[in-house]
Amino acid sequence: MKKRGAKIKHHRQSAPTLVAMHLAPEVSTQERIAVLALTSDWGSTKHFDVLLDCQHMLMFGANEKNDEEAMELAKFADIAMKSIRARYKRTGKVGATGDEIQALNLMVDYSESFWQRTSGLAFADAYASLDKLRQQQREAA
Repeated sequence: MKKRGAKIKHHRQSAPTLVAMHLAPEVSTQERIAVLALTSDWGSTKHFDVLLDCQHMLMFGANEKNDEEAMELAKFADIAMKSIRARYKRTGKVGATGDEIQALNLMVDYSESFWQRTSGLAFADAYASLDKLRQQQREAA
């Protein structure tokens, strides 16, 4: 005879972001190395892309949580990223000025603390938004 219990409602589950960051510390390390690379002569477009992903993730997360401070910081970092991109198009070298480095360091530090106090589901949603953005950019190219 089949049991006739109540239907179980399954909820999306995800590890807290703090746990995920502890299990995969290379993400934060990658972002810090990218900032260091832009201060040195060995910066590449891959380093720029790592920081661009960090900035986009922060923007998506800030939008989700309606966090004005995080949004302002992401916009501030966006100014630095646009300046670096324009310089790259002009000179062919990836590098940053002192003010841009300060903005990027601030973004990386704030992003790490932001995600440590945010749920894993919010991080997963922001990452899904980033994937969607990348897909749209690939299709446009």
